[in-house]
Amino acid sequence: MGLDGFKKLLKGYRISIFSVIIVLFLSFANFGDSGYSLFANADKVVHFCMYAAITISLCYDSRGRAQSRGRRKVIVKCFTAAVICGIITELGQEYLTDYRSGDIFDFIVNTAGAATGCLISAIILYYYTKKIDV
Repeated sequence: MGLDGFKKLLKGYRISIFSVIIVLFLSFANFGDSGYSLFANADKVVHFCMYAAITISLCYDSRGRAQSRGRRKVIVKCFTAAVICGIITELGQEYLTDYRSGDIFDFIVNTAGAATGCLISAIILYYYTKKIDV
């Protein structure tokens, strides 16, 4: 892939890149330990929402490919990318920081969020590609 191909990739996946950057920032930033939480395991809800958002944004940015290559293939690739991002994030928190720790339950919730994002994206892509086909 040359420089033009890389620029095209960046342009086509702006929303996804932005959402991944936000998730990485929130995952690695040191906010200190305030001890405040709205409810028990509130961080799990945040993890779920962040990875659902990553998956939805990846599927949204891939919507043109969904028509030509098939929705299922695109959704599986987006899910895989989100899960890999979750693995890298949790491993990075464990081994690259001394103020965060990787957590298997965070990874499970990340994966559940990505799966939910896939379901939402499948519905959206179904109607998007159906609308185009008509």
